[in-house]
Amino acid sequence: MKRFAFIAVTALLAASCLSDTGYEASYTIFATFDVNDTSWPESDSIIVNRAFAFGPLGFYNSYSEETPDVNAGWTLSKSHCPIASLVDDEGNLIPSAQTRVTPFCVSDTTDARPNQGRDAFLVFHEDLNAGMPEHHVEFLQASFGTCNPTQISLNTTAAVARYFRTSAQQGDYFKVTITGYRDGNETSSVEYCLADHRGSADSPDSLTTEWKTLNLMRLGNVQYIDFDIDAQFSNNTEGEDLNYFCMDNLFASIYISQ
Repeated sequence: MKRFAFIAVTALLAASCLSDTGYEASYTIFATFDVNDTSWPESDSIIVNRAFAFGPLGFYNSYSEETPDVNAGWTLSKSHCPIASLVDDEGNLIPSAQTRVTPFCVSDTTDARPNQGRDAFLVFHEDLNAGMPEHHVEFLQASFGTCNPTQISLNTTAAVARYFRTSAQQGDYFKVTITGYRDGNETSSVEYCLADHRGSADSPDSLTTEWKTLNLMRLGNVQYIDFDIDAQFSNNTEGEDLNYFCMDNLFASIYISQ
């Protein structure tokens, strides 16, 4: 039985009715992952839990009290470390700033709401050796409702951005694939390269260091959403794990009928 940490979300109720036959509602959920908890510091901190619930959506991590060193899946973070503070315009590291970097820092100054402050977001870690959760995001009311994701925002971590700004070789890349599932079948998938050094003169190298919003409508009605990282780091430091990315603002259309 999963134990959830419940976090408030914003939901826009579109329609609802209560009749002799039951309850019906349609609404849009805005999972922005902001935590209104005065016990959580304002910045440079994380929360790890085996399961987070944001409204009808569950987000999973392989962490447990028995295996506290395992962190595969989602972590809540408020840690920001923009790439401009780590690397100068010539591509050289700024030594005094490197101690700020953790795997859970986003390479931007805010969450995915520019100029709205330093609010929380999620960081995904893929660790196939430690054991990933069976699914990464779950629609918890799938037995009596539908969930159609509409958009999501992604960004690199500061460590990944630093690698691609200073150390990446030709052929290196970092791609995220988002796949929907319903009744055991794949619905569709969306791919996005957060960093790509496979380019040519006609297709130059790219690196995402600001929040990128993706359209998820092609996933359709889902019960689960899984995330996969496909990356090449041909010049990273031995033992350095760069299989992390940041996520925020998952929006979905929800329909409930009971």
